[in-house]
Amino acid sequence: MTVADDVAFTHAISLQFEEETTHRLLTARKALRANGIEPVDDRPHMTLAYVDRIEGVEQIAQQLTPIGSVAVASCGLVPNSADVIGLHPDSPQLRTLHRRLHDQLAAYGIASFDYCSPRQWFPHVTMAMHVPPEQRDCGREVLRRLSPTPLRVSGIGVYEMASGRSTTVAFFEPERVSGDRGSATAQRSDRA
Repeated sequence: MTVADDVAFTHAISLQFEEETTHRLLTARKALRANGIEPVDDRPHMTLAYVDRIEGVEQIAQQLTPIGSVAVASCGLVPNSADVIGLHPDSPQLRTLHRRLHDQLAAYGIASFDYCSPRQWFPHVTMAMHVPPEQRDCGREVLRRLSPTPLRVSGIGVYEMASGRSTTVAFFEPERVSGDRGSATAQRSDRA
């Protein structure tokens, strides 16, 4: 069930990254700051859905087929935004995971915001917001040079908007990830 009007979206469901990937993303954000672009101040993640409640989300997340990593296809201005720059990872596995998540949310009767629906979602990792036009080329170049690829995924987290707390609800352990031989270390984490 995808809706946008008269629903309070209280939580975000997102992919979380393993520690090395997170460190490299934070390093890229520091480089943005060094170039006069103010980065976002949260733990890097990729939002999959905004939902009105979390009952059932942990069970849904644990049933999804894990992905080990996703390549960054491009970087720069996030489509459907006026001034947000980020990384644009994409793969068929990522799209399948996202679609299955939304199918299961609907089956559980959990409302999700249209912006992240499979027909409108543009996968991205937000790196900076409110970037003036004259700084966007510089930001894109910094991200092109410093962004890790692939992005190694450690699991799925739920972010509670009111408290700012993030909890991992599904860990993507390397042995569960088809065709992935890397070591993803998943740790419980809070968005800064």
